[in-house]
Amino acid sequence: MYRNEVRRQIDPALVEQIGPRQYRLRIFPIDPQQIEYEPNSLRGTIQEGEPLYMWLTYRTLAVEGAWPLPQMSEKLNVYWDDATVRLLNGQPLALGAAADEIWLPASAPAANAGAPATHRVDFPGNRTVIARPLSAAVQPGLPDKVRLAVVLDRSRSMADQQAALEASFERLRALLSTGAQVDIYLTASPFRGEAPSLVRLEDFDARSILTFGGQNAAELLAQYTDLRRDRTYDAVLVLTDGSGYAFGEGDVTVAPSPAPVWLVHLGGFPLGYDDPTLDAVQASGGGAAASVDEALTRLAIGLSGQAEGVITDIVDGYEWLTLSTEMANALSSVGPEALADARQFAPFAARRLILAEMQAGRSRITDLALLDRLHAVAVNDSIVTPLSSMIVLVNAPQELLLDKLEAQDDRFQREHEDVGETIAAPPVAAVPEPEEWLLIGLMAGLLVWYGRSKRRETRLDAAVQ
Repeated sequence: MYRNEVRRQIDPALVEQIGPRQYRLRIFPIDPQQIEYEPNSLRGTIQEGEPLYMWLTYRTLAVEGAWPLPQMSEKLNVYWDDATVRLLNGQPLALGAAADEIWLPASAPAANAGAPATHRVDFPGNRTVIARPLSAAVQPGLPDKVRLAVVLDRSRSMADQQAALEASFERLRALLSTGAQVDIYLTASPFRGEAPSLVRLEDFDARSILTFGGQNAAELLAQYTDLRRDRTYDAVLVLTDGSGYAFGEGDVTVAPSPAPVWLVHLGGFPLGYDDPTLDAVQASGGGAAASVDEALTRLAIGLSGQAEGVITDIVDGYEWLTLSTEMANALSSVGPEALADARQFAPFAARRLILAEMQAGRSRITDLALLDRLHAVAVNDSIVTPLSSMIVLVNAPQELLLDKLEAQDDRFQREHEDVGETIAAPPVAAVPEPEEWLLIGLMAGLLVWYGRSKRRETRLDAAVQ
């Protein structure tokens, strides 16, 4: 729908989630400058285009006494200069020399943030989400004899992460003393001239890694699935960097994993993921992490809740529990005061509920009934998820078009786009807009005038001769 409205030059704005922590914001149109020429003169005046105002509202939890702010991964057709004014709580931001590179600082002081407290939100269908501060929660460690599959991305870009790779494998090697089993899946680009292979951590030397070619996350997971066969693991760690999205979606099918998949991005997160990869990772109960330590911490929390019938995770300084309402009522550690601000906390809980339900329904992640139910939760609490984007509609025809698209069987199948891509270049409207008809008419008039002038010159030449 967004593409159709851009072609027709009507103002849509779109926010969509393209990764566990990545979002894409697109707004249109930005009016260009116009030059107005004075009559009977070659002098002109530059007129600025109409200003476009965009308000983006988001909610976040305070982390260590600060509000995390959105961080820019890439900007396209967005500019600022020394005259640009950026305010935070009404005060100018002092970014110094970094003002040319960054949009906003990493965080803002949380002067009025209250002390972390336990929150509870009950949802229809006998589901409840509880969030309690980590200081009040007991953080379990990994169980002994944990079984891990480590999928190693050997793309050429990983050469820049050699030091981080060696540190990651040292962290994994420390688990061997607890009886852990760690298998290394060595992926291979089609250009390597060799097939993917499997080795034990005890027989692997991280200093011997040879990087070559390039692969995206879907290809890494597909090679792991082919090699795994009937082996079972408690979790899958994919050691990669942030460049995979540049390789596009491809034609690789990613099947949901029976074990949680954690994409560990060394050196920074990618711009996003294709939808099949994102759905498979989140449905597995995994996600994205910046280090092996972070992934193992969240894995330990997830494994600790399995026997209790509770889906757990650690995010933003809280332990999140998704469970039945009956089980929540039986928890003596969660009193009625946790429900006091349920309405304000509901959007955070709704996001956790959607992720937990995706994990529980991983075997039917393409079932429209399940996806429609999760989409209804997102709409009710006005949140953006991998299944639910947010679009600004400015007229009735756009609302009718959206209603029509939402009734189609492929309503949850988003087409892959390069980040920043809106329409194929050059954009050509099938039906010209009114201002385009005017331009066509002027050009036709000039051609007629030019043709008549040439014929008149030809007749004059003949008369002179």
